Amino acid sequence: MSRQTNERVFETHVEETLAKGGWQSGTNGEWDVECALSPFRICAFLQETQPKLWAQMRTLKVFTLAHELAHVWHGQSAVSDTEARTAVPDHAIERWCNEVAAELLVPLESLRGALEHLPALPAGGGGNFYLTIGARARKTFARALVVSTLGGRTPFTEAFRMLGFKKMATLKEMEHSFGVGA
Repeated sequence: MSRQTNERVFETHVEETLAKGGWQSGTNGEWDVECALSPFRICAFLQETQPKLWAQMRTLKVFTLAHELAHVWHGQSAVSDTEARTAVPDHAIERWCNEVAAELLVPLESLRGALEHLPALPAGGGGNFYLTIGARARKTFARALVVSTLGGRTPFTEAFRMLGFKKMATLKEMEHSFGVGA
């Protein structure tokens, strides 16, 4: 490979590496700009070269797919052999695959640009626990659990464990914020 480090040389290298494993180049018309890939070609490639990955596709998330594709680029099988659980993963490779997947999905420069436009948080301010419940548990689930607990159908200790807190005052505040109860 040339000593050049421009993007075209990198793209050519990636395409040549993938071609050795069975990848076939496509046309610009097949390219999905929004997803930044050729869905038909990548699915056909994975189905043919990574049958275990293809079999697990229904349960994979986009990040996982990008991570596993990075394994293919690295020259490894995308999915670990589920029968061979004794192998210790190479953490450096896993970290590299995570970084590749992250860069594919959200390029660092795009992320930096987006972060520059966010308003600054007030000094000493943090998030609102009750407004961020959806990040920890679905709001519908949390609301149903609060109603069930206050209605006597779910033990308090179990509700506290599932929602990630220990104080009755927090449960009462959730009741208020969800607009449930008396």
